[in-house]
Amino acid sequence: MDGDTLTIAGKRFEHIKTRERVSIGVFRSEDKTQFLRIGNKKSIAQEIALHKNLIQYGFPVPSIIAEGEYGQEAYYIEQSLGEKHFGDLFLQDYKRTGKVSDVCFDSLMALSKSFAKAQIKTAQDKNDLESLYLGILMPVIQEELPHLWDQALSAYRIAVQKTSQFPFVLSHGDLNPHNIFEHGVIDFGNAHNAPLGYDLVCNVYQEYNFPKTGDYESMRWFEFSERQIEKYFLEIDDFLKSNGMPKLSDFREDFIVLRAIRSTARTGGNTKLRKWRTERFKKILKSYLSGVSIMDVVMNFD
Repeated sequence: MDGDTLTIAGKRFEHIKTRERVSIGVFRSEDKTQFLRIGNKKSIAQEIALHKNLIQYGFPVPSIIAEGEYGQEAYYIEQSLGEKHFGDLFLQDYKRTGKVSDVCFDSLMALSKSFAKAQIKTAQDKNDLESLYLGILMPVIQEELPHLWDQALSAYRIAVQKTSQFPFVLSHGDLNPHNIFEHGVIDFGNAHNAPLGYDLVCNVYQEYNFPKTGDYESMRWFEFSERQIEKYFLEIDDFLKSNGMPKLSDFREDFIVLRAIRSTARTGGNTKLRKWRTERFKKILKSYLSGVSIMDVVMNFD
């Protein structure tokens, strides 16, 4: 170890971030062609096992090119999928023209369908409600926002009941354009089981969990046009119908509620963003539990 750099397998890697909850450091090679993940042996072994399962099911993920031990820790190295994820590409579009280009959006659409095709192969006979409950951080909401707990639990139960028409599958847990490149998906560190459709809805609406205007710690980078969103759901609906499943578009609000729970938990400290998300979450819960569409709050709260 040399400060924020590490040399393994003949390559020098620079530190990017540390995933504190699992004690895993993420490094990128100086030539930007490889990523190194290093940490305690148990966590790394679990990640490698998950990654190999993803490859087996056909998920579009980077290939593992090396694994081993370094002192008291373990590591694995994966091939880089490129320098720019779709969040970067969409932001470039937005700065240049004020909208996400159809070319970039269609590329995201293609990756999303490839991802969904692999997810279907992981369909389970039994609904893993415990994994979903923990995966979207329901216990954290109970601890952090006790004044909203009764409403959050009620909304969770309704959303779970409505989405029970979909099989539980292996879920990324944080699928969004910032984790998707033209050649694949990264960062399965939040993976858990969830109804098919959770990731696919989050993919479109996660960006709206950030404010569009104001002075916040993190801001919305881009927005999709209404036409692009409808195209996304039309193609996903057709894909799911061909596999004997209901239209995802009929359940988008239920999945958005589940994602709103996850996005509100652990926002971090007494920040402006946390206050914004808490107020937004409160309005989403009120509308959802009243049987009123939540889409105006989801898209336009500011």
